[in-house]
Amino acid sequence: MVGELVGVAIFGGMGLLGLRGSPWWLAAGWAAHPIWDIALHYFGPGGSFAPEAYAITCLSFDLLVAGYIAIVYRLGLLQDRSPALRHDVH
Repeated sequence: MVGELVGVAIFGGMGLLGLRGSPWWLAAGWAAHPIWDIALHYFGPGGSFAPEAYAITCLSFDLLVAGYIAIVYRLGLLQDRSPALRHDVH
């Protein structure tokens, strides 16, 4: 339970940074999450309540989402919300 709560704090924080700041935080969070899941659910104590397939599926899905966010942001279809980087802030 403690491991899951630590993950919520880490990835929730990255999600908030991504929503309120740079989308790169979202991409980084999605890209890092499979490492967390593999460590916790495949090799760690989370394997007792999550099937092995969960960690493997999460690896594929999370990296796909991270790549999508990175590509969309790089193409300019997603805007950075960081006030320090916006040109309309005076």
